Amino acid sequence: GEPLLTTESVPFADVAVVASDVIIEPDGTWVLYFHTWQTSSLANGEGVIGRATAPNPLGPWTVDSASLIFIY
Repeated sequence: GEPLLTTESVPFADVAVVASDVIIEPDGTWVLYFHTWQTSSLANGEGVIGRATAPNPLGPWTVDSASLIFIY
């Protein structure tokens, strides 16, 4: 089917977005943690960890405006 997130929907994703983990908050909010690839170089694995929330697994998903952690 359709992806939950794309590089167009994540303002700080340059090359790719990969979903990692999902938790469900006590109020029923779905929280998705994901990481991005900022370069297509396999030798340089720069990226960020981000977060998105939704009322259910089908969305709509709202991406936080800033990344949580920069990784490299």
